[in-house]
Amino acid sequence: GWVTYANTPGDIGLPLSIQLMSQDNINKWEILWPKAEEKHELILDEKFTSYIYRNIVDIPIEITLISLTKPTPLKFKVEYSVCKDICTAFSEEVSYLIEHSRDQLDTIQNSEVGQE
Repeated sequence: GWVTYANTPGDIGLPLSIQLMSQDNINKWEILWPKAEEKHELILDEKFTSYIYRNIVDIPIEITLISLTKPTPLKFKVEYSVCKDICTAFSEEVSYLIEHSRDQLDTIQNSEVGQE
């Protein structure tokens, strides 16, 4: 199957990189990197260790907004390589819009009041 190298690729491979391109209405953000698989390869009698994800991987990103009432466009730059027999590097921009409905905001506010 296919593999992609992790954000810490080890001895070989291009690291997976995710960058947030806009910080508007974002208090903080953190990538919750899943544990990568350790892979050992022998290339020309030399042993290399790399850290990979196989086939499909979900990478959660935790975001804390400054204001919940403001629609927040997110734009990420993702750089990665996909490998089978050879590796191909990619660079993509991914966009997403965070919006809350009035009902969602009421639910969030009511749950925060109950925590005090």
